[in-house]
Amino acid sequence: MTRIRTAIIGYGNLGQYLVDAIQGDPAVSAQFELIAVWNRTTDKLASLQPESLRYSGDLLHLFEKYDGRIDLVIEVCHPEIVARFGAFFLRHCDLIVGSPTAFADASVEQRIRSALAEAPAKGTRHECYLPAGALWGVEDIAKLGQQGDSIRALSVTMKKHPSAFKLKEPLRSRLIEYEQSDSQDEFVIFDGSVRELAPLAPSNVNTMACAALASGPSFGFDKTRGKIIADKRLESHVVEVELEGRGGFTLKTTRTNPARPGAVTGSATFASFLASLQRSTGHGGGFFFV
Repeated sequence: MTRIRTAIIGYGNLGQYLVDAIQGDPAVSAQFELIAVWNRTTDKLASLQPESLRYSGDLLHLFEKYDGRIDLVIEVCHPEIVARFGAFFLRHCDLIVGSPTAFADASVEQRIRSALAEAPAKGTRHECYLPAGALWGVEDIAKLGQQGDSIRALSVTMKKHPSAFKLKEPLRSRLIEYEQSDSQDEFVIFDGSVRELAPLAPSNVNTMACAALASGPSFGFDKTRGKIIADKRLESHVVEVELEGRGGFTLKTTRTNPARPGAVTGSATFASFLASLQRSTGHGGGFFFV
């Protein structure tokens, strides 16, 4: 079996977990060969071995540096990387997007889809994968989304300890006010469209972005409702998905993922992402949830 030559963009907690899995788990290393690891701050790469894996250069030169020996790029860094380089990566290889909040910018989604539609030089269409992570039932949502007006309402609520949120203004000030208060009740930080929320909480609402993308172009980011709630009592990340369809169809799921205070990513998400990675091959080109 030919191994998939892989570059990981981002060496935070999730990136390190994936590197350890590829280097240390025989089942994973039999499928993937680690070629390069990039991080915005190069000091994080100092302990990575072997040294040849460390890449600190311009991402536009990534494929030149490794002589085109990269079949797959895994982005686990920041939506800005997807916005700037996602389409570029797809012109050279397959791509796993770990920061789907990038697609809240409609122009980013258009560039990615255009890159997928282009005739590749190697004669094989490239693939863009979105790990569903905390979004249970993503394939069912996508099936409804493909049927035009089948979805009447879709909302995703995320509840976390306040220290688990990384927010931009004006949401950051609202969160700080709650943290400094004596209240032990849950606090609604935001309730509105995912399109509006995503740039204000890019590290926290990837699950919502997946739901919005799965709901299809007729529903999407503008109609999908996103709600984030801080709760000082929580030692987990809670995700609630509610969907209404035609003819009285309804769906409600609740997912509770243990997480230490301050953790942006719940403990079960790492294994889920790895499982998605292992499914991210051979779909024949296009855009897929895994």
